[in-house]
Amino acid sequence: MGVVLTKFEGGASPFTFDGTYTNAVTWVVTPAGGVLTAKYWLSMEDPNAEYCTGGNLYATDAEGNDESSWFTFAPDENGEPGEFASSLEFELDLGEEIPVWIRVTVPEGVEEDARTDISISMSYIRLEANP
Repeated sequence: MGVVLTKFEGGASPFTFDGTYTNAVTWVVTPAGGVLTAKYWLSMEDPNAEYCTGGNLYATDAEGNDESSWFTFAPDENGEPGEFASSLEFELDLGEEIPVWIRVTVPEGVEEDARTDISISMSYIRLEANP
C-alpha cells in the first residue's frame, strides 16, 4: 500500500496502484512545442489506515536525453496552481486527499515520438494508523 496519483478527486482513475505502473499519463504536443498544465490528486491507497510524511513528487527520465526538466509541480491554491518547481513536497494525513498540479513544457523542435522513459515519481515515508 502507499500513495496513489489519480486523474480525478475521490481516487478515480489511478495512474499508480500498489507501487505498480497501471496507466500512462499522456500529453500531446506538436513540433512547435507547448505548455500543458493539469490538476491531479494524491491520496493513500487505504486513506483510513495509512498516512505519509516527507513526501516528494518529481519526474525522472530512465534513458537517453534527460527530459525530466520538462516537468514541474505546484501545490493547489484555491483551485489554481501555486508556484511551480522541479519537485513538490507533500504530506497526507489520515483520510486526506490533496490536489497537485503538473506542468509539462516541451520545447520547440522536439522530434515527435512517444516518451515512455519519463516517469512521475515520488518518495515518502508511509505510516500506519494502528501498527
